[in-house]
Amino acid sequence: MYDGTTGATVNGSLTGVIAGDQVGIASSGNFQDKNAGNGKTVDVAGSLNGGDAGNYLLTTNTTTTANITPVVLNLTGTRVYDGSTGAAASLFGNNGMLAGISGESLTLSGSGTLGDKNVGTQKAFAPSGLAGFSLTGNGGTLASNYTLTGGTDWVTITPATLTVAGAIAHDRTYDGTRNATISGATLLGLFSGDDVVLGNAGSGLFDTKNVGNDKSVTTAMTVTGGDTGNYILVQPTSLVADITPLSIHVTATGTDKLFDGNTRDKVTLGGEGVIAGDQVGFTNTGANFSDPAVGNGKTVTVTGIQANGTDAGNYVIDDPTTTTTANITGGRSSSFGVADGTLASLQYAVDPTQIATPYGVAEQDTVGMFTGNQKKLHRPIERNRSRDDFTSGLSLKVEDGGVQMPKNLLP
Repeated sequence: MYDGTTGATVNGSLTGVIAGDQVGIASSGNFQDKNAGNGKTVDVAGSLNGGDAGNYLLTTNTTTTANITPVVLNLTGTRVYDGSTGAAASLFGNNGMLAGISGESLTLSGSGTLGDKNVGTQKAFAPSGLAGFSLTGNGGTLASNYTLTGGTDWVTITPATLTVAGAIAHDRTYDGTRNATISGATLLGLFSGDDVVLGNAGSGLFDTKNVGNDKSVTTAMTVTGGDTGNYILVQPTSLVADITPLSIHVTATGTDKLFDGNTRDKVTLGGEGVIAGDQVGFTNTGANFSDPAVGNGKTVTVTGIQANGTDAGNYVIDDPTTTTTANITGGRSSSFGVADGTLASLQYAVDPTQIATPYGVAEQDTVGMFTGNQKKLHRPIERNRSRDDFTSGLSLKVEDGGVQMPKNLLP
């Protein structure tokens, strides 16, 4: 094989040596030039050696012939999948520059043909797949001293990268999950004619379920189809969207109570629309009847409603004020035949300016919230006036052995 020199290895044999003599031959040879070729002339020379060599004279042929065969160059390279069976010369050596013998170099040009287009390791060339290449010697290098035939030739094809363009993550209202909606995703990097389809492109996951702005969204998109194995899908990055608070309505349940002269009530609060499993409670700053009087189905106004708990930040209350109803009932029975609470309630309702009674009407200059009437001896009717020697109260009339409230104050 071509090695860049003219040196040749020759072998010879002796004839005419007398039996028993110790005579050998040392032979050498040189091609007349170093280049590859068949039937090339080799100049030969020889010398005798051994203990009896001095008893002989060597005669020998001065030339012979032999072949110098071209050096086989191996083509091995790696490229990314491109949808074709092509193997460009630039894949091999140093961008198509191949190293030869003793510092020689050659330029490979053209393109070969692989057995198929698909991703794989050390993929073989098709039959006659090297025919598209040509070799050119650089400097004094002869391309004829080299050949591609019979070498170890292959190309490793690695997967191409597919990226996703146009993906947009959409804002949404809090729903207790990390689910995100994505639209507009398309594949970039797909070669014409390949069977690859983008899947699971419409959904993603927020980093957490909680409300926030510019929250990161990750995806788990997929590719399917006959040519999927030739690609690696890169998930889109830098997707962000907002989760806004969920609006909920808070309802209140009032608590019936005995008349106590004030409007305060206790209420139980509940939220309509709170996601199952979320830890959300509610407080209020006030819950009051419209007045403290006895009555059924009385309106209770609840104010200052706020949410608390681990998940409270994911909600917004649509109205911090709501209403409910409850009853204010009278207390225990009294000697007057009505409940104490009823009397108290009626007393609360009395206007301090005039009180109509069976004994007359109180003057408008009466002092105090409530004015009592006391009958003086031997006088059937007397003016109402404030007294400090008895407890103020409603004016009552004794009738048929019992106490009768003024008719205009009866319920």
